[in-house]
Amino acid sequence: MSKENRKEQREEAFKTLYSMEIRDEFSKSLAYDFIDDNGFSNSNYKYYLTIVATFVEHKDEIDGMIDENMSDFRGARLSAIDLSIIRVALTEIFQMNTIDSIAINEAVLLSKRFSATDQYKVINAFLGDIVRKHA
Repeated sequence: MSKENRKEQREEAFKTLYSMEIRDEFSKSLAYDFIDDNGFSNSNYKYYLTIVATFVEHKDEIDGMIDENMSDFRGARLSAIDLSIIRVALTEIFQMNTIDSIAINEAVLLSKRFSATDQYKVINAFLGDIVRKHA
């Protein structure tokens, strides 16, 4: 799989997790609906499906890491966008064995594109802190 394809699928996974957060509905079926609605094949969107399905399976554990780390970031608030970006990165790092620096860099890039100005700095520090604590 090319880097570009993986980056594209990571972005779609982020968008799906964001949609799940807004709907307060965390189901793997939303990922399959996305693929069906857009005419994609499961085999071409395997990385996307893996991120979404893995997050849904490990949501409580991943959200627990986020909640545990929030006390270190007093005054910081995570929007649904930021939360979704962080969830993708933590899923990749702790459940899919992606190299942490790669997952964090990709999260920063997503944040620069979709989040508030300079929020990428908070996401970078937040993820770095979690990785150091759980390494």
